[in-house]
Amino acid sequence: MNRSARNQGWLLAAFVFAACEVPAESVSTESIEGSGEESSALSPSQLKVVRALAYGDSDSALYRKSGLLVAYSFTGRAGYQVTIDVVSSRGDPVTWLLDARYAQIASNDDAGEGDTSSHIALALPGNDPAQDATFYIAYRDYNYESHYFTVKIEGQRPRTKQILLTEDQCRSGRNRFLPGGENATPVDLALDTFCAELIISKKAPNGFVAIFGSSRLNDGTPEYTNARSFANQWTLARPDLPILTGGGPGIMDAGNRGAKEAGGVSLGFSTYFRDANDQLNGFVTDGYMFADFAVRERAMLNYAKAAVVYPGGVGTAWELFMTLSQVQTRRMNRIPIIVVGPEMANAFNPYLQWMATRGTISPQDVNLFQVVSTPEEALAALQAALPRTN
Repeated sequence: MNRSARNQGWLLAAFVFAACEVPAESVSTESIEGSGEESSALSPSQLKVVRALAYGDSDSALYRKSGLLVAYSFTGRAGYQVTIDVVSSRGDPVTWLLDARYAQIASNDDAGEGDTSSHIALALPGNDPAQDATFYIAYRDYNYESHYFTVKIEGQRPRTKQILLTEDQCRSGRNRFLPGGENATPVDLALDTFCAELIISKKAPNGFVAIFGSSRLNDGTPEYTNARSFANQWTLARPDLPILTGGGPGIMDAGNRGAKEAGGVSLGFSTYFRDANDQLNGFVTDGYMFADFAVRERAMLNYAKAAVVYPGGVGTAWELFMTLSQVQTRRMNRIPIIVVGPEMANAFNPYLQWMATRGTISPQDVNLFQVVSTPEEALAALQAALPRTN
């Protein structure tokens, strides 16, 4: 009789089990074999669960002669690498790893040979690597003698898949189109972030001035003319801080147009609003089509030295409040926020005042932005807030 068979025989002598099929992850360990075809499992009444262990923990408990199996619980997920050591000064441990239903996953294969320690190492089985599950470490003395045993568990999450990105992946100026309802993958998010950082590092190393506004206020509207003029004047005055827009039509088109007409860098960060054929507007000199909407919005604030907000819809309102929130919560350094158009300011000022009255924002938060009317006023406000340093 080999040593693993002796190990199994001792367990069958103590408890009645049915046959169990060992998962592939535990091929290096021994299973409990019985006469039937059902999975072998213990019942809770056969275990004395001492306490829960965390990875890196150790604990000692007494196995009483011919008593219940001593057990510890721990939490893990499919794919986690765990090592379990059970050590005694005199005893010969027989150790099992059990799942949440007390069915055997693995056991040590050296019981009965006089060793005072046992060792099990494997990847935890399971179908869902995102779902926590309970496991048990159970042990007894090989000879059913009373001894203290020390249990130690170490664990490691599976390695995250490495994402390798290169500049070549950004040369097309676009990430993939996500059909409605499809979420961006980690690769999509990483590529969006990487390409945005690459463009900024090359074309706007000192930062940029972001322009927000409606995609529906096109050429011929006062707001379009205003934004075009401001972007033009700013680019001529401060080419070191280029204009960045959402890269689409309307106010975004006006901002990029004014910057390009001034001979400067004209940045555009856009995404897909209709289908995979969406393009950046024709006045963008350097830009990118993002797969993920939220990463695009955050990229339009990263390294922003100022935000100039023109009238717009829900998206523009979100961008304005996102900027205010980032400054208010100190997620970014305070930057000048210029709202162009008293009518727009008059529309949302009562809401801010109401929040201040209710105490959901601080009274000073209503002063985080400045209101102007003309492109010249916007230019003067930013020149005062962002003086040249060289």
